[in-house]
Amino acid sequence: MDYGWVLAWDKNEPFYFSNTRNEVVFLNFWATWCPPCVAELPEIQKLYEKYGDKVVFMLVTNESPEVIKAFMEKQAYLMPVFYMGTQPPEVLAHSSLPTTFIISKDGKVVTRKKGAAKWNSRATEKIFEGLLK
Repeated sequence: MDYGWVLAWDKNEPFYFSNTRNEVVFLNFWATWCPPCVAELPEIQKLYEKYGDKVVFMLVTNESPEVIKAFMEKQAYLMPVFYMGTQPPEVLAHSSLPTTFIISKDGKVVTRKKGAAKWNSRATEKIFEGLLK
């Protein structure tokens, strides 16, 4: 995994993807104008509530912080949102939204899913449990 990716987050501060090294990561590329993206967010929020203290959750968007903040507050979502800075590593390249990756502690993509999914599932929990051992 190329950890040179730089993003921004809440306070427009830089976030270095290298901070996720040796962590399990749930990374979702999304937008508020994307109906499938919005449809899967309640499932991701539930998963975040269960695993947010063990897994790094990253919702990544190109939208403005003002739009995202208003949307997240209106929906009462607590998941951290990151804003594209530099281009993501090639292994995380995507051409559609939503696209979600689950990344192991050693930086390997173990799940790549295009389109919406029911993330708050036993299948996802099994993936997380296996990666968190």
